[in-house]
Amino acid sequence: MAYEIDFIGIENIIGVYDGGLQACGEKLQENLHKYYFDDEQDDKIIDFVICSHSDLDHISSSFE
Repeated sequence: MAYEIDFIGIENIIGVYDGGLQACGEKLQENLHKYYFDDEQDDKIIDFVICSHSDLDHISSSFE
């Protein structure tokens, strides 16, 4: 099952809750750049990452 949850209302703070499977890493990166990072911004920072638990379907995604 594929799904996405966005939390809106925290100004200028970007967080990731569970990265997903490794195959989701590129899509996660794409969504962060498309919806959250300003193109003119030099430093693209994720302020926090929450891992609900250590199963691979929650932690094995990688992104830059």
